Order: sequence, then structure tokens, then C-alpha cells
Amino acid sequence: MPEFRDAHLSSSCLDSIYEFQRVVLQLQQWRWRQTHPNQPLPRWVFKCPDHMLALDSLLKVFPDSSFIWTHRDPAEVLPSMTSLAAILQSLGSNKVQAVDVAEPMKVLLMTMYSRAMAFREKLEAQAASNNSLKARFVDVHYLKFIQDPSATLDMIYQQLGITREGSVQEQQTRFVTLNPRHKNGVHRYSAEKLGYTSADFRTDVFETYIARYGVKEERK
Repeated sequence: MPEFRDAHLSSSCLDSIYEFQRVVLQLQQWRWRQTHPNQPLPRWVFKCPDHMLALDSLLKVFPDSSFIWTHRDPAEVLPSMTSLAAILQSLGSNKVQAVDVAEPMKVLLMTMYSRAMAFREKLEAQAASNNSLKARFVDVHYLKFIQDPSATLDMIYQQLGITREGSVQEQQTRFVTLNPRHKNGVHRYSAEKLGYTSADFRTDVFETYIARYGVKEERK
């Protein structure tokens, strides 16, 4: 619904949403503790690009959070997001055209990058005088992760100062071996069929993002 989307993007303050999420997590931790009374609490790991829209709110509610930011060429990210959004919307409607989703998804992705970059810039400025804010971001480049998942995981653990136990490393290695890329099929999409041109992928926001984080261009 356009009205819901516009309302969602009009504000970066989602304190109440994250406060509700914290209550849910506290409940889940309590239940986990009932069945694992002698084990330390595990770390929570969440994967959701939409967090980029309200990182201020997230950090306010979860002040010890760290952020793993996966970087990829917007020329690949945007068509993929648009195709996926069209597929999801088609579950509730028989009138969804992917090209109609293209412009809203472009606005969404630019807003995500803009807010996340601004938040990170502010946080890193504050970190100059506050050691507790340092090393909050870990940059993961998609192409390097695909080439060597194990080395990328080593880097993440090292930068976050977390010891990766042998059993965890074995589980991760086994998962990567048993789940090669495209195991469950290939997500096929065409930027051109979605109505995008090369200019759509090189807006000021996308160019700033690419330059700031050294993102390699995949679409020539």
C-alpha cells in the first residue's frame, strides 16, 4: 500500500517498534533459559536490511549492538529487491506489475543508504571521544564473501572481538559445504525488463555509497 510505505519512510524514529521487539526477545530468552539452565545466553543475530532505516532507534533500544554491513553494487541490489518485492506483492494481488514496483523500490533503497551512511558518520564522530562506540561496524563485501565464506567469517569474528569456537567453525563449514550457492535455484531478473536504465543505478546517493565503501561495480 503506497500510503503505508510513505508513512513508513516519513519517519526514522521507530523506538516503539524496537521496544516491542525487546520485550519479545526477553520472553524468548526466558524460555531458552528454562531449557538451558547451565549455559550462557547466546548472541542474538538478526538479518534485515530494513534496519538501515532506523539505526538510531535500534541503538537506543539495544545499546550494545554491532552492525555487519554487507556491501554490493546497487546495480545488482536494486533489480533483485524489485523482483522480490513484486513476487511478494503478487501473493496478495493478481494485478502486480514489476515495473510499477521499480520506482518505489529505488526510493526505498536510496533512503536506506542515506540514513545508514548519515547514522554511521555521526556514530564514528562520537566514537572519537567514546571508546564504547568504536568498532561498531564490520564491512563485508558481497563478492569477497561469495569467493571465500570462511575467511569472511574469520574477519567478522576478529573485528567484533569474538572467539569462534571449534564446534561453531565446524558447523559453519559444514553448512557452507551442504548449501552451495544456487542450491535451491537461481533468482533470475532483468534490470531492463524492470524498466531500469544505467542512470537509475548511478544517482548521487548510490555514487556516494560506492565511493565511500569501495564497492566494486558488477554491471558494466
